[in-house]
Amino acid sequence: ANFATVVRQLAEAGATTQIQDAGSLAQAVGRLLDDAPARQSAAAAAAQVASTNTDVVDRVLELLQPIIDALPAGDPDARA
Repeated sequence: ANFATVVRQLAEAGATTQIQDAGSLAQAVGRLLDDAPARQSAAAAAAQVASTNTDVVDRVLELLQPIIDALPAGDPDARA
């Protein structure tokens, strides 16, 4: 769910391109290479989304902490 949320945020910000096949991938890469304003706009949009999600790792770890705490203490590989 976290991944889907961030992807949605990136798409809404204009930081993504839907790729259907090899041809659309080539077009998207070519457009970004040839169109500096589009490239800069997508990069700025992605940076903005990233800056608003800096606490995601902390939130995920907070959700996982009870599971981590429940791991057997005697199994060194379980906490690696």
